[in-house]
Amino acid sequence: MAVAAAGAIDERFDAPFGDDRSRMQAVLCRDPRADGMFVYAVRTTGVYCRPVCHARKPRVENVQFYAGGAEAERAGYRPCKLCKPDAASRLRLGRQLSVRPAAVLFADIKGFSRLVAAWPPDQAIGLVEAMQSRLGTAVAAKGGTIHKQLGDGFMAVFGDRRSKLGDARHAIEAALTMSWRMRLWNRDRQEAGEVPIGIGIGVHYGAVAIRASDSDRLIVGDTVNVAHRLERLTRRMDAEIIVSDEVMRATGCDGAHRLRNRFRWSARVELKGCGAHAVHGV
Repeated sequence: MAVAAAGAIDERFDAPFGDDRSRMQAVLCRDPRADGMFVYAVRTTGVYCRPVCHARKPRVENVQFYAGGAEAERAGYRPCKLCKPDAASRLRLGRQLSVRPAAVLFADIKGFSRLVAAWPPDQAIGLVEAMQSRLGTAVAAKGGTIHKQLGDGFMAVFGDRRSKLGDARHAIEAALTMSWRMRLWNRDRQEAGEVPIGIGIGVHYGAVAIRASDSDRLIVGDTVNVAHRLERLTRRMDAEIIVSDEVMRATGCDGAHRLRNRFRWSARVELKGCGAHAVHGV
């Protein structure tokens, strides 16, 4: 089998699918962490696909791996019409701009405007700071970074400086820890005669574009948009945490199976401007 050109991103990605066995496992699990690192071709169909393609899973003996679509096409394969590998984002690195995988988490206080409508501004800020302090430490403990403060919420990134195979798992674990810390805080608030605080958390995984400058870091892409939509979806679905199936699968086959047991329900939803996604909620 041909060797995928994973070395081009080794500098900022830990141990990325460097052998045929790990690549095949990624294909069988449709692991989002492998998307953009290689393509696989199926001899019996003459088609090449992305590792996350939802076509019928191929037999191991029929699979050939290639670094990218151009290499697969030179070998006589045509792109899959389902996953469109020839149009997919390619991972790349640069001093100021890189495109690589990351887990993105959005967290926000539910009903904040209504809650603080009669409060003085300093009291409202105090609530936000208390929430962000409790939740921000959960993010940091799992290796994430608070990328942007958003009024009564924030955006966190796991894989901001270096993409790691554990980013998806750490993001989900951070979300679950945040939920637990909110329960403890709300217990104390109720004992003190204060109203409980509800939060919404959305988590997604995929490629992001990161532009670094002397003054800031800009992180954009569909992955960011989907994570934000999932956080907003918690209100409609009456959930505290909603994670995409992509971030779940990016924990690996065994990890995804264990984590799914910690979520109460699964559904397929249409996200405005971002298409349909399978999600899990609690």
